[in-house]
Amino acid sequence: MNKRVITYPLILGSVVLLSTFLLAFVYNITKPIIEENAIIRENQVVLDLFPGAEIKVVEGELTKDEKDAGLTSVVKADDNYVYTFNTKGFKEGFVFLIAIDGEGNFNAFHIVSSMDTPGHVDNVRSKNYSDIFIDKSYDTEFGDNLIITGSTYTSGAVADAVKIAGQHYGRIK
Repeated sequence: MNKRVITYPLILGSVVLLSTFLLAFVYNITKPIIEENAIIRENQVVLDLFPGAEIKVVEGELTKDEKDAGLTSVVKADDNYVYTFNTKGFKEGFVFLIAIDGEGNFNAFHIVSSMDTPGHVDNVRSKNYSDIFIDKSYDTEFGDNLIITGSTYTSGAVADAVKIAGQHYGRIK
């Protein structure tokens, strides 16, 4: 029997196995650092939105609907509740913040990052879009007013988040 038939698959298998272990090792080392940097970046955005605010994590378990909508954290910045969403617009990795003030009105919207088509993100980032819900009460029913034709997935993710943030605010107030 030809030695190559046995030797080459063993060498290839060893290389694949070693590469897998190295990749897993590097992943386990870098994952906590990446998560910590994401939290720092999001907190910096909160401080940019509310300069000098004292940031406190809002304790409590998120509901299944809140988690399904991509709600990852809720912090209190002085009298403002800031909701961080990491969800899917057209693509995964659409991260944005929505804030509700102590009076129960939406008062800030900021996109942290997105892999969606830049034009669709710009449609949602525009002041005309956020004016639809900024300064409105957390319990306002927006219906389809937050859906932009041509940017359906991106604006739909924000519309779902506005609804979920309002429901969460109503639940904790």
